[in-house]
Amino acid sequence: MNLSSGGILIKPWKAFEMHAEEYDAWYEKYKPAYESELLALKTFTPENPENLKALEVGAGTGRFAASLGLSYGLEPARAMAEIAEKRGIQMVLGVAESLPFKIKSFDLVLIVAALSLFKDPVQALRS
Repeated sequence: MNLSSGGILIKPWKAFEMHAEEYDAWYEKYKPAYESELLALKTFTPENPENLKALEVGAGTGRFAASLGLSYGLEPARAMAEIAEKRGIQMVLGVAESLPFKIKSFDLVLIVAALSLFKDPVQALRS
């Protein structure tokens, strides 16, 4: 899916490319919301995810992956991935609908807040 911007077709994640710092700052501005989401996620993740080969799909700036002890992230927006790498997440550029990994490469795969942003959520879940 491409979006039109003044007659120019752009990728849907281009906004995240252009506003990565602002996106990341939202989590500081609304820290209680972020912390409540993080607490909810921790109830569903293994106790020691750092002992697993774990991937967050649509990892964005890596806030959740880093806080949850995940090692890897997949993200289409390079600017977001660069911030995540500064948090210690090994990032791969790509999209959820076409994962650039072999089947069963990870012990744990997590999608936190990105499912609604995928071009084809059903295909993303299949891959």
